[in-house]
Amino acid sequence: MSYPVLILLLAALAVSVGVCLYFAMSKKRALQEALQAARKELERYAPIRNVDSEVSERRRKLEEEVTQATQQINAARRELEAEMRRKREYELKLDMEEMGFYQPKFEFEDSLKYAEALDLIREAQKELIRQKLVLDGVTSNTPTSVRKLGLLAVDALNGDASTIINGVTYSNFEASKEKFRVEFDKINRLLEETGIRISPKYLELKVKEMAIAYDYREAEEKARQEQAELKEMMREEEDARVEAEKAREKAIEEEQLYQQALETARQELEVQLQQAKVERERATSMAQITKKGHVYIISNLGSFGEGVFKIGVTRRKEPDERIRELGDASVPFGFDVHALVHADDAPALEAVLHNHFQARRMNKVNLRKEFFRVSMDEIAEACEKLGCPIRLSKLAEAREYRATLALEANASG
Repeated sequence: MSYPVLILLLAALAVSVGVCLYFAMSKKRALQEALQAARKELERYAPIRNVDSEVSERRRKLEEEVTQATQQINAARRELEAEMRRKREYELKLDMEEMGFYQPKFEFEDSLKYAEALDLIREAQKELIRQKLVLDGVTSNTPTSVRKLGLLAVDALNGDASTIINGVTYSNFEASKEKFRVEFDKINRLLEETGIRISPKYLELKVKEMAIAYDYREAEEKARQEQAELKEMMREEEDARVEAEKAREKAIEEEQLYQQALETARQELEVQLQQAKVERERATSMAQITKKGHVYIISNLGSFGEGVFKIGVTRRKEPDERIRELGDASVPFGFDVHALVHADDAPALEAVLHNHFQARRMNKVNLRKEFFRVSMDEIAEACEKLGCPIRLSKLAEAREYRATLALEANASG
């Protein structure tokens, strides 16, 4: 429902309530005047037998009418106040949407829990249908044709709900929720003559499904973006490493050329040879063949569960090769990369992190087992304190593991 239409409806309601108040007050005054007239009339016929009882009866009836009119006035006032509150709430929601504000309704740790919550809310809808509680007003005397019509109405609402859920965004969430209610009321109005209606509980479950489905999509998108940023950083570091390696190889080639020329013109090329050696040493220092490498922080949700990370080092030109090897044969699922840091002295950085988390080692006997039970927040805090801030991807993609869970769920379902 659009904002201008809502304003018009509220204005019309306010006018109607005002008219009701006016007529109720007029009726109250008229009744009071009639009561006064009746009292005067009774005074004229004071000698009449049983006049007191007649006066009491007429007074009781008039007072009842006055009480009813007062109750109608109070009810109209309460209804007007309720409508004004709803109007202010709706205006606030519209203002928040115009500012691009959306507050997630559900905040789970990872996308797997969103998927589980989505399955649970959909199962609750199916259970409502199985228990025949999705339709209100159905009795043992309700014809089968009416029940079938009610179920068709539920199917129609489901179709509208799917369209709305697929189109919801952070900026139209409240409007989409209102659209749910509009479609719900529209379908129930069509069912009025049958005496049945779709249960408001079913509408509540559909609105929760929309909130979870949208938050689920946002969580997955955030995880994909973090993985993409991490891979981009890895590509940039690899480009820098390749450039350093090219410089080192070029210096070696130049040294070989100068050494060959030294046999025929040693004195003449001595200076150039020394310069080439300097260049070679500089390039070798840049590459840091013996110490330069990558410190990696990886996890394997399917193999070790949450909160377990491996902190290791590799000197390979392609660090991804080492990570793939770790997940090829010894574990059922591949590792997810949370951080990959290129360091001039990678073993030293690894040792610093290992010492910091010494008490959190899973294997305290074999120190070559580099698995630690820590959280991503603790790793980030430790890196910052140690002066080696890194970018961490907190969400594990665990694609094969999540796909396996989905296949198992489908098989058991």
